[in-house]
Amino acid sequence: MVLFFGTEKVSYSLSIRHATDYFERQKYNEAYNEISGIEPKDEDREIYDRIMTVMYVNKQLNSYNNYYYLGMYPQALDSLLKGIERYDKYIEYATMLGIKSDLDYVRGQILAELENVFSLSDDEIKKLLDIKDAYEYSQEIHKIAQERINN
Repeated sequence: MVLFFGTEKVSYSLSIRHATDYFERQKYNEAYNEISGIEPKDEDREIYDRIMTVMYVNKQLNSYNNYYYLGMYPQALDSLLKGIERYDKYIEYATMLGIKSDLDYVRGQILAELENVFSLSDDEIKKLLDIKDAYEYSQEIHKIAQERINN
């Protein structure tokens, strides 16, 4: 029983240490994988919250990459736009946590894909995000994905 408890404690400590190291090197997916499924202790809550906050946005970039690889371009575009929405939602909290630059880094990657792959300007992105009607939004996303990917 003591051996199991000691092993669990070492495993937890290593996960937190690895997650912190990955996070500091902007390897957000790896950091998330290290802490996924663990209940953080009070002294580790800050790094846990930092990783989770960045991943709220970064997960949309991951979804984009998966959809794009599968040739599901409307879904890929939608994931990038959701990433921008999540950035806007969490940037204030990220600033409080001292990780604004990390969230900005992920946002920069998302904006680069929106510009390079879908040729969307900042104004076009804003207009898409302002569409409240789900049907209209879906139609616009499909139209842009078809136009921009085929050219």
